[in-house]
Amino acid sequence: MIRRKPEAVVLAHTMDRSRRELYVEGTRDRLFVLWLLGTNIDANASVREVDSVDLPEVPGGERGRLLYFANWLGARDVRIRMFADADWDRILGRAVPDRVWLTDYRDMEGYVLCLKCVDKVLRIGIATDRVTANALLLNIIQQCRRLGLIRIMSELEGLNLPFQKTRLSRHLQVVESNVLVDIPGYLRALLQNAQISLSRLKELEERLSRVHETYAATPDPDLVHGKDATALLAAALMAHGVDVENGLRLLWTSFESGASERSVTLNDVIRYLEEPS
Repeated sequence: MIRRKPEAVVLAHTMDRSRRELYVEGTRDRLFVLWLLGTNIDANASVREVDSVDLPEVPGGERGRLLYFANWLGARDVRIRMFADADWDRILGRAVPDRVWLTDYRDMEGYVLCLKCVDKVLRIGIATDRVTANALLLNIIQQCRRLGLIRIMSELEGLNLPFQKTRLSRHLQVVESNVLVDIPGYLRALLQNAQISLSRLKELEERLSRVHETYAATPDPDLVHGKDATALLAAALMAHGVDVENGLRLLWTSFESGASERSVTLNDVIRYLEEPS
Protein backbone atom coordinates (compact mmCIF):
# COMPACT_ATOMS: atom_id res chain seq x y z
CA MET A 1 0.00 0.00 0.00
CA ILE A 2 1.28 3.47 -0.91
CA ARG A 3 0.84 5.75 2.08
CA ARG A 4 0.11 9.44 1.60
CA LYS A 5 1.79 12.04 3.74
CA PRO A 6 -0.72 13.85 5.97
CA GLU A 7 0.31 17.11 4.27
CA ALA A 8 -0.68 15.56 0.93
CA VAL A 9 -4.07 14.60 2.33
CA VAL A 10 -4.68 18.19 3.45
CA LEU A 11 -3.47 19.57 0.11
CA ALA A 12 -5.92 17.35 -1.78
CA HIS A 13 -8.78 18.72 0.33
CA THR A 14 -7.58 22.28 -0.18
CA MET A 15 -7.59 21.78 -3.95
CA ASP A 16 -10.98 20.04 -3.98
CA ARG A 17 -13.38 21.46 -1.40
CA SER A 18 -16.06 18.92 -2.30
CA ARG A 19 -13.90 16.08 -0.98
CA ARG A 20 -15.13 14.31 2.16
CA GLU A 21 -13.30 11.45 3.92
CA LEU A 22 -13.89 9.10 6.82
CA TYR A 23 -10.91 7.27 8.32
CA VAL A 24 -11.36 3.99 10.20
CA GLU A 25 -9.09 1.53 11.98
CA GLY A 26 -9.03 -1.43 9.63
CA THR A 27 -10.31 -3.31 6.60
CA ARG A 28 -13.36 -4.85 8.26
CA ASP A 29 -14.42 -1.44 9.59
CA ARG A 30 -14.08 0.13 6.14
CA LEU A 31 -16.00 -2.62 4.38
CA PHE A 32 -18.69 -2.68 7.08
CA VAL A 33 -19.38 1.05 6.64
CA LEU A 34 -19.30 0.79 2.86
CA TRP A 35 -21.72 -2.16 2.93
CA LEU A 36 -24.13 -0.17 5.08
CA LEU A 37 -23.96 2.72 2.62
CA GLY A 38 -24.42 0.61 -0.49
CA THR A 39 -25.07 2.86 -3.47
CA ASN A 40 -26.06 5.78 -1.23
CA ILE A 41 -22.51 7.03 -0.69
CA ASP A 42 -22.00 10.51 -2.12
CA ALA A 43 -19.72 10.70 -5.16
CA ASN A 44 -17.32 13.00 -3.29
CA ALA A 45 -17.15 10.88 -0.14
CA SER A 46 -14.80 8.01 0.62
CA VAL A 47 -13.90 5.66 3.49
CA ARG A 48 -10.22 4.99 4.09
CA GLU A 49 -8.12 2.98 6.51
CA VAL A 50 -5.79 5.06 8.65
CA ASP A 51 -2.94 2.81 7.48
CA SER A 52 -3.20 4.62 4.12
CA VAL A 53 -1.66 7.71 5.77
CA ASP A 54 2.06 7.90 6.53
CA LEU A 55 1.89 8.45 10.28
CA PRO A 56 4.40 7.59 13.02
CA GLU A 57 4.01 4.53 15.18
CA VAL A 58 2.18 5.55 18.34
CA PRO A 59 0.78 3.64 21.33
CA GLY A 60 -2.62 2.10 20.77
CA GLY A 61 -2.12 0.63 17.30
CA GLU A 62 -4.43 1.77 14.51
CA ARG A 63 -6.80 3.43 16.98
CA GLY A 64 -3.89 5.41 18.38
CA ARG A 65 -2.94 6.46 14.85
CA LEU A 66 -6.51 7.65 14.18
CA LEU A 67 -6.42 9.85 17.27
CA TYR A 68 -2.93 11.09 16.39
CA PHE A 69 -4.11 12.06 12.89
CA ALA A 70 -7.15 13.84 14.31
CA ASN A 71 -4.94 15.81 16.71
CA TRP A 72 -2.47 16.60 13.93
CA LEU A 73 -5.29 17.97 11.76
CA GLY A 74 -6.45 20.16 14.62
CA ALA A 75 -8.65 23.00 13.36
CA ARG A 76 -7.62 22.70 9.69
CA ASP A 77 -10.50 23.47 7.36
CA VAL A 78 -10.88 20.00 5.83
CA ARG A 79 -13.83 17.63 5.79
CA ILE A 80 -12.14 14.68 7.42
CA ARG A 81 -13.71 12.64 10.22
CA MET A 82 -12.59 9.55 12.12
CA PHE A 83 -14.64 6.60 13.38
CA ALA A 84 -12.85 4.80 16.20
CA ASP A 85 -13.57 2.22 18.85
CA ALA A 86 -14.75 3.94 22.03
CA ASP A 87 -12.34 1.72 23.98
CA TRP A 88 -12.30 3.00 27.59
CA ASP A 89 -12.50 6.71 26.70
CA ARG A 90 -16.22 7.01 27.39
CA ILE A 91 -16.32 5.40 30.83
CA LEU A 92 -13.01 6.90 31.94
CA GLY A 93 -14.12 10.37 30.78
CA ARG A 94 -11.25 10.90 28.37
CA ALA A 95 -11.58 13.68 25.82
CA VAL A 96 -11.18 12.95 22.11
CA PRO A 97 -10.75 15.42 19.22
CA ASP A 98 -13.98 16.93 17.89
CA ARG A 99 -13.59 15.30 14.49
CA VAL A 100 -13.56 11.79 16.04
CA TRP A 101 -16.72 9.70 16.35
CA LEU A 102 -16.60 6.94 18.96
CA THR A 103 -18.56 3.75 18.39
CA ASP A 104 -21.92 3.47 20.13
CA TYR A 105 -20.52 0.43 21.94
CA ARG A 106 -17.08 -0.23 23.35
CA ASP A 107 -15.91 -1.35 19.91
CA MET A 108 -17.15 -2.28 16.44
CA GLU A 109 -18.06 -5.82 17.48
CA GLY A 110 -20.73 -4.34 19.71
CA TYR A 111 -22.91 -3.70 16.66
CA VAL A 112 -23.31 -7.44 16.03
CA LEU A 113 -23.40 -8.58 19.65
CA CYS A 114 -27.14 -8.12 19.91
CA LEU A 115 -30.11 -10.42 20.43
CA LYS A 116 -31.29 -10.23 16.83
CA CYS A 117 -27.88 -11.09 15.35
CA VAL A 118 -27.20 -13.98 17.73
CA ASP A 119 -30.70 -15.34 17.15
CA LYS A 120 -30.11 -15.24 13.38
CA VAL A 121 -26.83 -17.11 13.80
CA LEU A 122 -28.51 -19.83 15.86
CA ARG A 123 -31.73 -20.21 13.90
CA ILE A 124 -30.62 -19.55 10.34
CA GLY A 125 -26.85 -19.98 10.45
CA ILE A 126 -26.57 -23.30 12.28
CA ALA A 127 -30.25 -24.29 12.42
CA THR A 128 -30.50 -25.12 16.11
CA ASP A 129 -33.07 -24.56 18.83
CA ARG A 130 -31.06 -26.31 21.52
CA VAL A 131 -30.22 -22.92 23.02
CA THR A 132 -31.98 -19.56 22.85
CA ALA A 133 -30.24 -16.38 21.79
CA ASN A 134 -31.42 -14.67 24.96
CA ALA A 135 -29.86 -17.31 27.23
CA LEU A 136 -26.61 -17.48 25.27
CA LEU A 137 -26.15 -13.72 25.01
CA LEU A 138 -26.95 -13.20 28.70
CA ASN A 139 -24.34 -15.80 29.62
CA ILE A 140 -21.71 -14.20 27.36
CA ILE A 141 -22.38 -10.68 28.65
CA GLN A 142 -22.17 -11.79 32.27
CA GLN A 143 -18.82 -13.50 31.71
CA CYS A 144 -17.44 -10.68 29.58
CA ARG A 145 -18.24 -8.06 32.20
CA ARG A 146 -15.77 -9.88 34.45
CA LEU A 147 -13.18 -9.91 31.70
CA GLY A 148 -13.81 -6.24 31.01
CA LEU A 149 -13.04 -5.45 34.64
CA ILE A 150 -9.63 -7.10 34.28
CA ARG A 151 -8.98 -4.92 31.25
CA ILE A 152 -9.99 -1.76 33.12
CA MET A 153 -7.80 -2.72 36.07
CA SER A 154 -4.88 -3.17 33.70
CA GLU A 155 -5.59 0.27 32.25
CA LEU A 156 -5.94 1.99 35.62
CA GLU A 157 -2.87 0.32 37.13
CA GLY A 158 -0.71 0.68 34.03
CA LEU A 159 -0.08 -3.07 33.99
CA ASN A 160 -0.12 -3.39 30.19
CA LEU A 161 -1.38 -6.95 30.47
CA PRO A 162 -0.81 -8.81 27.16
CA PHE A 163 -4.41 -9.68 26.26
CA GLN A 164 -3.63 -10.29 22.58
CA LYS A 165 -0.80 -12.68 23.42
CA THR A 166 -2.75 -14.62 26.06
CA ARG A 167 -5.17 -17.17 24.61
CA LEU A 168 -8.52 -16.71 26.32
CA SER A 169 -9.80 -19.91 24.69
CA ARG A 170 -7.52 -21.95 26.97
CA HIS A 171 -9.46 -20.66 29.97
CA LEU A 172 -12.97 -21.36 28.70
CA GLN A 173 -15.26 -24.27 29.44
CA VAL A 174 -18.61 -24.96 27.76
CA VAL A 175 -21.16 -26.61 30.04
CA GLU A 176 -24.63 -27.24 28.59
CA SER A 177 -24.37 -24.31 26.17
CA ASN A 178 -23.03 -22.02 28.90
CA VAL A 179 -19.52 -20.66 28.48
CA LEU A 180 -17.60 -20.30 31.74
CA VAL A 181 -14.36 -18.35 32.19
CA ASP A 182 -11.69 -19.42 34.66
CA ILE A 183 -11.00 -15.88 35.84
CA PRO A 184 -8.24 -16.77 38.38
CA GLY A 185 -6.48 -18.94 35.81
CA TYR A 186 -6.75 -16.31 33.09
CA LEU A 187 -5.47 -13.54 35.37
CA ARG A 188 -2.56 -15.77 36.40
CA ALA A 189 -1.69 -16.41 32.74
CA LEU A 190 -1.84 -12.69 31.95
CA LEU A 191 0.56 -11.91 34.79
CA GLN A 192 2.96 -14.65 33.74
CA ASN A 193 2.95 -13.47 30.13
CA ALA A 194 3.54 -9.90 31.32
CA GLN A 195 6.44 -11.17 33.47
CA ILE A 196 4.73 -9.82 36.58
CA SER A 197 5.47 -11.81 39.72
CA LEU A 198 2.63 -14.07 40.86
CA SER A 199 3.36 -12.77 44.36
CA ARG A 200 1.14 -9.84 43.29
CA LEU A 201 -1.79 -12.10 42.43
CA LYS A 202 -3.66 -11.67 45.72
CA GLU A 203 -3.09 -7.91 45.66
CA LEU A 204 -4.48 -7.64 42.13
CA GLU A 205 -7.43 -9.91 42.90
CA GLU A 206 -8.35 -7.52 45.72
CA ARG A 207 -7.89 -4.56 43.38
CA LEU A 208 -10.16 -6.33 40.88
CA SER A 209 -12.88 -6.60 43.52
CA ARG A 210 -12.72 -2.86 44.12
CA VAL A 211 -12.88 -2.19 40.36
CA HIS A 212 -15.98 -4.40 40.24
CA GLU A 213 -17.66 -2.24 42.89
CA THR A 214 -16.65 1.00 41.17
CA TYR A 215 -18.07 0.00 37.79
CA ALA A 216 -21.05 -2.05 38.97
CA ALA A 217 -23.48 0.39 37.33
CA THR A 218 -21.57 0.73 34.05
CA PRO A 219 -23.76 -0.34 31.09
CA ASP A 220 -22.79 -3.60 29.41
CA PRO A 221 -22.11 -2.01 25.98
CA ASP A 222 -19.38 0.20 27.50
CA LEU A 223 -17.74 -2.59 29.46
CA VAL A 224 -17.86 -5.68 27.25
CA HIS A 225 -14.83 -6.04 24.98
CA GLY A 226 -15.89 -7.28 21.55
CA LYS A 227 -12.92 -9.63 21.13
CA ASP A 228 -13.77 -11.30 24.46
CA ALA A 229 -17.43 -11.68 23.55
CA THR A 230 -16.75 -13.09 20.10
CA ALA A 231 -14.26 -15.56 21.61
CA LEU A 232 -16.94 -16.81 24.00
CA LEU A 233 -19.55 -16.99 21.27
CA ALA A 234 -17.14 -18.92 19.06
CA ALA A 235 -16.54 -21.39 21.91
CA ALA A 236 -20.30 -21.86 22.30
CA LEU A 237 -20.77 -22.42 18.57
CA MET A 238 -17.99 -25.00 18.50
CA ALA A 239 -20.25 -27.18 20.63
CA HIS A 240 -22.60 -27.12 17.63
CA GLY A 241 -19.90 -28.14 15.16
CA VAL A 242 -18.95 -24.65 13.95
CA ASP A 243 -15.25 -23.76 13.90
CA VAL A 244 -14.02 -20.41 15.20
CA GLU A 245 -13.53 -18.62 11.86
CA ASN A 246 -16.91 -19.67 10.49
CA GLY A 247 -18.59 -18.70 13.76
CA LEU A 248 -17.21 -15.17 13.46
CA ARG A 249 -18.25 -14.95 9.81
CA LEU A 250 -21.78 -16.02 10.72
CA LEU A 251 -21.95 -13.32 13.39
CA TRP A 252 -20.82 -10.48 11.12
CA THR A 253 -23.09 -11.51 8.27
CA SER A 254 -26.07 -11.64 10.64
CA PHE A 255 -26.16 -7.83 10.82
CA GLU A 256 -28.99 -6.21 8.89
CA SER A 257 -28.44 -2.77 7.37
CA GLY A 258 -31.61 -1.27 8.86
CA ALA A 259 -30.23 -1.90 12.36
CA SER A 260 -27.80 1.00 11.92
CA GLU A 261 -30.68 3.44 12.36
CA ARG A 262 -30.96 2.39 16.01
CA SER A 263 -27.31 3.27 16.69
CA VAL A 264 -26.99 7.03 17.04
CA THR A 265 -23.33 7.46 16.16
CA LEU A 266 -23.29 4.86 13.39
CA ASN A 267 -26.30 6.61 11.88
CA ASP A 268 -24.41 9.94 12.02
CA VAL A 269 -21.47 8.32 10.22
CA ILE A 270 -23.74 7.02 7.47
CA ARG A 271 -25.47 10.40 7.03
CA TYR A 272 -22.09 12.16 6.81
CA LEU A 273 -21.14 9.98 3.84
CA GLU A 274 -24.56 10.09 2.19
CA GLU A 275 -25.18 13.82 2.23
CA PRO A 276 -24.53 15.57 -1.09
CA SER A 277 -21.71 18.10 -1.11
